[in-house]
Amino acid sequence: MVVCGRGKLGYLTSDLVEPEITHPKFDLSQAENSIVMAWLVNSMDEDVSSNYMYFRTTKEIWDDCKIMYSDAENNLQVFETKTQLKEIKQGHLSVTKYYADLKKLWQEIDLYEEIDPLCGDCSVKYKKKKQKERVYEFLAGLNNNLDEVKGRIISRSPFPSTEEAFVDIRREESQRRAILQKGDFQQSENMLC
Repeated sequence: MVVCGRGKLGYLTSDLVEPEITHPKFDLSQAENSIVMAWLVNSMDEDVSSNYMYFRTTKEIWDDCKIMYSDAENNLQVFETKTQLKEIKQGHLSVTKYYADLKKLWQEIDLYEEIDPLCGDCSVKYKKKKQKERVYEFLAGLNNNLDEVKGRIISRSPFPSTEEAFVDIRREESQRRAILQKGDFQQSENMLC
């Protein structure tokens, strides 16, 4: 997104021809190439980025990444991400952190998922089904002490989006925290008397 948003996509493709060393724009081209290379390398895991530190051009890095992390790698990534989705639970995490972690995994799946263009109605139905599955995933991973509010969410009509379900759960968590803090305050106040 950054590369495209900054108008530097040509450094990844063959669209941009490197000027001759004597050309007035050579230095600018080299500087921009270095910036885009840094964006790419800095966006990688440290274990991966070290392999690209000595490449000369952005295009070389990009082409090598395409070869190294092809569809076979994407399939592995999808498998690993879906496994993480099955295993993720709220546990000791706040609802907000748990939901953020889930959203990150969903976005990763969406990035790799290949969907053929569907007819208008089919596309809408697919998105609704996917949204519903994600609400179920979110609710299933929450701690058992939230079962009552989970039941209310599942019973809602129309069925809520993941964002709406999250807001309801977060609100419940906040109310419980406020009640507990009030109880702790009153208990300590009683001890002082």
